[in-house]
Amino acid sequence: MKVHPVQMLSALLLLASLLCPAQAPSSKNAAAVVLQAFETHDIVMLGEIHWNKQEYEWLQSLIETNMRRHSKHQMRVLCGDPYINWDKVRTKDDIGPFLGHRDQWYAHVVEDEVLGKHYRAFLIAGSAHFLREHGEGYGEGYIEPELRRAGAKTFLILAGTNAVKGYDDQS
Repeated sequence: MKVHPVQMLSALLLLASLLCPAQAPSSKNAAAVVLQAFETHDIVMLGEIHWNKQEYEWLQSLIETNMRRHSKHQMRVLCGDPYINWDKVRTKDDIGPFLGHRDQWYAHVVEDEVLGKHYRAFLIAGSAHFLREHGEGYGEGYIEPELRRAGAKTFLILAGTNAVKGYDDQS
């Protein structure tokens, strides 16, 4: 069965809104609520779960849909990870120095390429990258607070979170 990208987005956003502990679930269409968020927010962020099949399929359909659009109707895609000099990488440990400040790099890209140009953006990254606090002993998050300091109004959706336990405790 082939799923239309809009249906996948609606299902993903509905799931995200139902899992969000900050708000009680509502019967509103989640995709419509996210689009409505752009009326009052510059940045809408989706904190995703790595290697989630449904999210991967949705992202793939989003890319395919975007490739069929023309000129100004295409979504602009920006990479939030820092550049890596692959000539210097021989093992996985060689990647570490390039990724040491990836949240700062991500925020910098959004500040320059989105906020600096007065655009709005739908950001996607692993959920932990958007958290304001990572929990006891892990320090504070960087991306969302930095974008707020830069003047952005942010709206955050954390998909697949479990407010009580960690990912390994879900059954």
